[in-house]
Amino acid sequence: MHANFDADSNVEISWRTFAGETGTLYYDLVRLRCRDAGLPLDEVSVDAQFRLHLHRGIAYLSALPIKSISEFVTILTN
Repeated sequence: MHANFDADSNVEISWRTFAGETGTLYYDLVRLRCRDAGLPLDEVSVDAQFRLHLHRGIAYLSALPIKSISEFVTILTN
């Protein structure tokens, strides 16, 4: 699946900055997702799938009736 997202910013971050020392693991998990979906394993496809995953997560969280940071943390830790 291909989707274009309007970004609020033109700031890009590297995998290492985003994921820290576990960046390779996260990158490989997204590559596995691409492989399982029959998508190419190139950087463009992996990046697109990561962005789709990120936007799905943001959409999910933004739909929750969270009223405080403590509620948010509780959701994240359960």
